[in-house]
Order: sequence, then C-alpha cells, then structure tokens
Amino acid sequence: MISGKAANMKTVVIPAKAEWDDPRWSLADYKLEQVSDLLGLIKSS
Repeated sequence: MISGKAANMKTVVIPAKAEWDDPRWSLADYKLEQVSDLLGLIKSS
C-alpha cells in the first residue's frame, strides 16, 4: 500500500479481522472486508 500511494495510485486493502482497526489502513483509498467486495468496487468505478 505504501508503494502504491508513493506512486500516486489508488490503493485497496483487505486487512485481517484482527488488524481491521489498525490506523495504518486509513491511508488506503478503500478498505474492504473481503476479496468478494472488490468486484462491487470495480463495477462502481
């Protein structure tokens, strides 16, 4: 994610449930709960 942000790219993270509240994930453009949510994100873009 950090490399993507440094390259001015949109970033998506799918953190483990135990790490969901980790503040580092707030840097991502999108934070999803599961991989299957990615399709909906792509379709809405």
